[in-house]
Amino acid sequence: MRTSMSRTLMGFYFFAFQLPALNILYVLRLTVETVIADFPKALQYKSAKGEVPIQSAARCAKSMSFVPLLAQQAIKYNILTTERGRLFLPVLISNPPRNIIQWLAATWSNRGPKSFEVECLQALKDLRGANLLKNEDYILFGLINHATYTTSLSRLNYLLGANPSCLSTKFPNGDFPIHLSNYRYRGNIRIFEALLKYGAKYHPAEFGYLFKKNKYGRRAICQAIAKYGKEGTFRLVQKYIRSSDNQPILYHVFQYCPELSDDFVYRYPDAIILKDRWGRHLLHIGAKNGLKLSGSLFMMIHSNKQSVEERDPVTNLYPFMLSASGKKKDLTTIFKLLSLRPDVLSSSHGLEE
Repeated sequence: MRTSMSRTLMGFYFFAFQLPALNILYVLRLTVETVIADFPKALQYKSAKGEVPIQSAARCAKSMSFVPLLAQQAIKYNILTTERGRLFLPVLISNPPRNIIQWLAATWSNRGPKSFEVECLQALKDLRGANLLKNEDYILFGLINHATYTTSLSRLNYLLGANPSCLSTKFPNGDFPIHLSNYRYRGNIRIFEALLKYGAKYHPAEFGYLFKKNKYGRRAICQAIAKYGKEGTFRLVQKYIRSSDNQPILYHVFQYCPELSDDFVYRYPDAIILKDRWGRHLLHIGAKNGLKLSGSLFMMIHSNKQSVEERDPVTNLYPFMLSASGKKKDLTTIFKLLSLRPDVLSSSHGLEE
């Protein structure tokens, strides 16, 4: 009887006088579980600030590791299980307002920022290990949005690695996650690198979502170049994106960002000879999309002379015809393409077919 009363009093001590204030929390996990077992209603106790224990634990690095434990105990003893162990409660000191899961993804501290980052990361890992952090939370609570800051870089990498499918999510405002790193108020190139790395690894057909438009109609690659410069941006693009027969990156460039064709062709010269899945040469795509006389055009012709002679298997047109029929016509380019093979105008080449 006395032992039970002592545990109950201990429970009141832990929860009434705020878990975050104690320096011995790391060695008291079993004690906390024992206290809750004897007095589960302690999980509902509110401090003078109006916080229940899990809210208090979430806002301090020294006690943050107790968040998964307190959530599990709340579920175990059937205390507001609809809130998944009270993880959906707001953190009262958060501005803007965030629930506990969002807080763990986003929060930071000027005092001991490294230790704070480590504790937040470990809490997220423990929550996911206990199936308390779910894939749907990424969208429901905008976790990637909350984690795209330099102060939460290790958490961003963890979240992306644990659920890379979130990179394909289009936000209601029209942005994709890759766009978040390129706004002025966000972090630096390391965030762009993390988003690009996981995007290129798990969504190779989308090339890291580099060619997706943001809410303002700008492509992610163009945003990145404007913010980080060409050298820094292309260093990362070449590091994580490889062109192959199945994923010829230059076709995306000529279709979506023809203004960057010279930059990409210079860095991916081996991709010039690749055909797309319809059997089209890169020259066909470039001519169709209004490619003008440039270094990339001459590299394409020099590296793959056969492309000048062949019809586009989709439109059945020669390159000079594609250039002439496009929305952005350039007479100099049309003349150059035609001058390379003037004999295609003769009936012997089947022009009238």
